[in-house]
Amino acid sequence: MSLAPATLRSHLFGGWGRLNAIGSNIAGWGTIADSFLYQPATTLRYGFRYASNSYRLKQSDADGRLTRLYAGPMFDLAFGWNNVDNLSTISDWVYGSTHSATMGYDSRDRLSTVTRSGDNQIFGLDASGNRTAHNRGLR
Repeated sequence: MSLAPATLRSHLFGGWGRLNAIGSNIAGWGTIADSFLYQPATTLRYGFRYASNSYRLKQSDADGRLTRLYAGPMFDLAFGWNNVDNLSTISDWVYGSTHSATMGYDSRDRLSTVTRSGDNQIFGLDASGNRTAHNRGLR
C-alpha cells in the first residue's frame, strides 16, 4: 500500500508494538486500514481491513508456504503443496472447480501437466528443462 508523499499519515501501534491502524488527513478517509492480524509464532502480518470495509488476508502454513489469499467475496484462492514444495493445487473458493487447477510434475520436479475443467495442459520438456511443447485442451 503506498500513498502520495504529501498525504499526512498516522500509524497507531498496540501494546506489543505492532501496527494496529493507519490514518490519513484525506477527507472521508480518516482510517486507511485497521484490524491488522499477526501470526502468533512469527509475528508476521497476514491480514487487515481497508477503510472500504473489505478485508485482505494472506495465510501461510508452518513452512511459510502461501496457503490462502482472500480479498472479499470476489477473490478467494487456496494453495496446496506437495512434499517437495511444488505447488500442487490452486482452489478457487469463489468460482469453484471450473477455475481450480491441479499441477503435475516429472521426476525432476518440473511442471509437466495442469489439469483444469475444460482446459487441461501438457508441457513437453527436453533434458535441460527447456519447454519443447505445450498442448491445451487434451483430455
